[in-house]
Amino acid sequence: MRLYQILGLRVLQEKVVDPVGSNSPVKVDVRVVAATHQNIESLIKEGKFREDLYYRINVIPIEIPPLRSRLDDIDLLINKFIEKNTIHFDDNVLDHLKAYHWPGNIRELINFIQRIKAIANTNKIKLEEIPDFVLPRIDADFNTNSEDNNINTIKKESIDFNDLLVDKNNDDNEDNLNSIPATGVDLKKSVSDLEIALIKEALKKSDGNVSKAAKFLTLGRTTLIEKINKYKLN
Repeated sequence: MRLYQILGLRVLQEKVVDPVGSNSPVKVDVRVVAATHQNIESLIKEGKFREDLYYRINVIPIEIPPLRSRLDDIDLLINKFIEKNTIHFDDNVLDHLKAYHWPGNIRELINFIQRIKAIANTNKIKLEEIPDFVLPRIDADFNTNSEDNNINTIKKESIDFNDLLVDKNNDDNEDNLNSIPATGVDLKKSVSDLEIALIKEALKKSDGNVSKAAKFLTLGRTTLIEKINKYKLN
């Protein structure tokens, strides 16, 4: 590996290459675009990557976040990789894909699209029509107990959400809930904080079982998983 780095450094510094079988170097004039998923600075500290080569290629760095950090891009990427709009996904399929964490990044998404195109009998793809061996498994993201996955056998417990909304020891709760401070209130943040608190409470009462928690909150399982990813609660 270090030998190839030396050769690459020579190309960048001297702008010459030695073709196989040639007795003299050949001048080249090229631009280099390099990509990696490795932490190069860590590799430099470990002595696995030459520091001088790193500063030669790291002229204009562009950091592209992984797909799991920009799930809203999935719609655009799907439209790009599906040639001539040959197939269309139902909204519930898109919701499922956005709830997945995509460890294989965009290559995994492309692979999923290619497999769907290979097996699809219609151009309108519904979630229930996608075989299990093709559909990304969201369950792997959470430590759900397979014995508890049948939500039809779940005994619904009641969650006292009032504990999360008000202080029971405060006699002025009604006044507090019906009034807004003179300085105003950040409604969006307040709603988000309440939603996070309710989801955490539901997950706690269900011992981390997403299906049970969704039942407690009267939500679809996929919807709850989306919110868990949104608030980074997993």
